[in-house]
Amino acid sequence: MFFKRIIQKLLNIFGFRITKIPISNDIILEKNVSEYPIFFDVGANKGQSISRFKKISFNSVIHSFELIEKNYKFFKNKF
Repeated sequence: MFFKRIIQKLLNIFGFRITKIPISNDIILEKNVSEYPIFFDVGANKGQSISRFKKISFNSVIHSFELIEKNYKFFKNKF
């Protein structure tokens, strides 16, 4: 928790905010304050969230991380 607070404070200084995104697209749209949102998808699996984020905001920047090589190769080829 200590490191999480430090990272949040550092990002706040530069105008960024860390938010956990719920499953519902309606709630994401409600919280979307930027025309070019940046998403970090940790545990990307096969890229389901990438498709969802692109439908919400085509201009979004998405950084996806997946440790399972088979899943990583799948979504890398797809996107």
